[in-house]
Amino acid sequence: MKITATLLCLASAAALVSGCDSARRAFSSDKTAPDEFAVYSRPPLSLPPEYTLLPPKPGEKFQRGDSSAALAKQAIVGQ
Repeated sequence: MKITATLLCLASAAALVSGCDSARRAFSSDKTAPDEFAVYSRPPLSLPPEYTLLPPKPGEKFQRGDSSAALAKQAIVGQ
């Protein structure tokens, strides 16, 4: 029983010592914060292809463009 307790204490001590480095890094104040004053260049925003298209007026029927099935059929058949 005494040997088992000793081995258990040694195994626990080994586990604690092996985790010291990661625990020290987690609780230390050496963390690097992001630079809030850095200016990053970003690509310009682009407009959608049909930006000038106006919404339908009240009571007017909504006109859709060709469906994707019709466009695929037109590409395959060539009509």
